[in-house]
Amino acid sequence: FKQVQVSFRIFTYSPALTDYLVKNDPLIRHHILNTLSLQDSKLFLSRKGREKTQAALKDMLVKLLANSKNKEEQKLSNKVEAVYFSNFILQ
Repeated sequence: FKQVQVSFRIFTYSPALTDYLVKNDPLIRHHILNTLSLQDSKLFLSRKGREKTQAALKDMLVKLLANSKNKEEQKLSNKVEAVYFSNFILQ
């Protein structure tokens, strides 16, 4: 592929996690791009591969929160319910 365009949503019931994601947008985007760039592009072709990518994104967010120096942010690590793709384009 020459280009992959992905849009997704992070699902949570926690307003505190939503606030964290908004306030730390550059940090989150950085880690998302790093996680996606490590994925084998062939994963994007199958449903199982896309589900593996979703799991990798969720795991990255959970680890990022769990490893935070801020105790309140660490508590948010179990508040990430899921990552859902809303747009997926391969060219």
